[in-house]
Amino acid sequence: MPRISIKIIREVVAKKIGNDVLELVEMLKRQGEMSEFALANELKEDINSVRNKLYRLQHQNLVTFRKRKDEVKGWYVYFWRINHERFRYIYREMLERELERVENQIECLQSGEFFMCQNRCLVVEFEDALNSNYLCPECGSVLVQCDNSKEISKLIKKRDKLKKAMERCS
Repeated sequence: MPRISIKIIREVVAKKIGNDVLELVEMLKRQGEMSEFALANELKEDINSVRNKLYRLQHQNLVTFRKRKDEVKGWYVYFWRINHERFRYIYREMLERELERVENQIECLQSGEFFMCQNRCLVVEFEDALNSNYLCPECGSVLVQCDNSKEISKLIKKRDKLKKAMERCS
């Protein structure tokens, strides 16, 4: 299976771990596999900071490692690499959740009538507008019916984009 794009890696890292590990992940993507000592040296960070970032990534199964015993010093050296398949899986999950959210918004907008305060205080459903005599409960101005067609159109385009992105990452 092909390697994952840097765009997908950035999105997953930002959402799941935090942007402070992005430079480390980008370095692993470029190099393929690196020891934690080489990573610390390249990033100009102390080894404990690098290990903390690697462990956070490992907790989400976004990196894997192999260990090799250093024959001279007698301790183990860990070599880390990106788990491309896990990045792909998490990215797809993120897309699925966003797609579900967008489809729910479309359904909600298509299934009801909404009214908005002229001062843009709030938007309410038909029943709430009727109960308040079409007056804003916050400022007292008249509630007018919303035209949801532009918002629905934007959401449909977003839904289509999400579906295409899911197809590409399959």
